[in-house]
Amino acid sequence: MKMHFPPKQNILILSQNQKFSINVIKCLRYSAHNYFLAGIEHNHKKIKKSIIFKKFIPTVSDFTELSGEDNKVVLQLLSVIDEENIDIVTPSDFESLKFLSVYKSVLEKTTTVIPLPDIKLIGHLDNKASCIKFLENTNVILPKTIIMGDHNNFDFQLLKTIGFPLIAKSALGAGGVGITKIKNQGELDKYLDKCKQDKLKEEIIIQEYIEGIDYCFYGYAINGMVKAWTLFRYVEFDQNQSKGLFAEFTNDEKVIETCREIISYCNYTGPITIDFRKELKTGLSYFIEINPRFGYNSSFSIIDGINFFEVGFELSVNENFETKPGCNALWSCSLKRLFSAPIRKFDLKSIYYIFWVGLPQVIFLLKQNRVLIKKIKS
Repeated sequence: MKMHFPPKQNILILSQNQKFSINVIKCLRYSAHNYFLAGIEHNHKKIKKSIIFKKFIPTVSDFTELSGEDNKVVLQLLSVIDEENIDIVTPSDFESLKFLSVYKSVLEKTTTVIPLPDIKLIGHLDNKASCIKFLENTNVILPKTIIMGDHNNFDFQLLKTIGFPLIAKSALGAGGVGITKIKNQGELDKYLDKCKQDKLKEEIIIQEYIEGIDYCFYGYAINGMVKAWTLFRYVEFDQNQSKGLFAEFTNDEKVIETCREIISYCNYTGPITIDFRKELKTGLSYFIEINPRFGYNSSFSIIDGINFFEVGFELSVNENFETKPGCNALWSCSLKRLFSAPIRKFDLKSIYYIFWVGLPQVIFLLKQNRVLIKKIKS
């Protein structure tokens, strides 16, 4: 990925909570800018002392307050931008992305903010119910879906069009939290009763269960045009999962074209994640959801040639920039599990995958970390 963004820029990273940003922030280890991290101190106990950052800046509040130009955090950030000569500001998680989307115009009076989506579009796409309704008139293949607005009056006759097993989830869930596979009517009754007890306010989505493989599209777009992307599917190489999960980067033209259509349809700008599930029986790729933010596992994409943070930096100064992935990489989601596999279950395949995937990945990471070492020495 050939970049033209000036080296050694001062870049301010906003983070609501390291729980959601730490995996994305790993991308910063592979570039040589001066990074400053801003966020609530008690939410960043682990990463605030990281050698990646030149300085940690504790904010006076978090990034959930989205009203008024006299916002205390905005005023503090304007001061930081001036004092530290910040060249560019970027989010690292969902809350900081929404915050920057709202206050982008204010901050850009003194610095540059990476390209981001409009706050209304963020809410529209992040809500799984409104997103599904939004895509109903497109060619995107959707699972059979029931959207429950009233939790107390559910028409069980509608289930005849879906059947069991099924998937139930709230419209505003994230990171797989709250997604439940339901096998029968009894489990569904318990699920709905719990929603009532918890006084869940948002809509509930009930969908047919698709037996298949999960695909994840990470992209960066400007005005509906995809400028950078990667696509990987989650695979396992054994039945007992002793070797763990792998991200296999691929070039599935149908999935990629569908993602381009979705991004064009909503005229999207910014980082985006789109999830699909490819049905084993038919080979059809069903749309699952959109996350209008950096993908949680964005650091995986570096092995396929794309660093989405760097893409954001580049697009902030050159909207004509485009780059393509290699579509031929394999990433072990857990090196610890992979290297310990022969101990748990000795077989030649475990050793083969260590040499085929594990060692090349370790070598790759060591080479990439030289950038960080050089940065520290300089």
